[in-house]
Amino acid sequence: MSNIFFLCGRTFTIMIMFYIYSVTCFSQDEIMQGYYQGEQIEYIGNQICVKIRPNVDVQTVSALFSNYDGELISNFNSLRWGVIQLPQGSDIFPLIDSLKQNLLIEEAEPNGVGREHYDPNDYYYGLGYQWSLYNYGQQPTGGTPGADIKVRQAWDITRGSSNILIAVLDSGIPYEH
Repeated sequence: MSNIFFLCGRTFTIMIMFYIYSVTCFSQDEIMQGYYQGEQIEYIGNQICVKIRPNVDVQTVSALFSNYDGELISNFNSLRWGVIQLPQGSDIFPLIDSLKQNLLIEEAEPNGVGREHYDPNDYYYGLGYQWSLYNYGQQPTGGTPGADIKVRQAWDITRGSSNILIAVLDSGIPYEH
């Protein structure tokens, strides 16, 4: 019983720590879900990643962003990518379409949020043979993406502990079977 309390207490502590972190880090930048180019994505709701064309002056592009009440919050790196921030509640998708039409801009897209999953170092899992654990449509088995037990999502929560005991209780086999 004390193991269950300890597990709940630790989980509660972690949840409180994440809440404090999320309030301080994401209070201005809400993580949203939506569809972009036919795929469901998570993205920071008021930010757009922009790639400028070669030899474009950053001052000129900054003036373009200010026309949309946008501000450059991450300077353009050696690959010419930067991040602009818009006012809270802005619909970024029409602006992305507009920026893609501009001759100064090579590419524009939502500032996506990536999530890392735990994957075991099991040889057969890595080859995709254990499709019941993670099915992404493997060949040659002709798998169906998502037809699995969602173990990757479970492993993101916990991978178990040697302090937890699991028992399987069975009443036996019916003798008349």
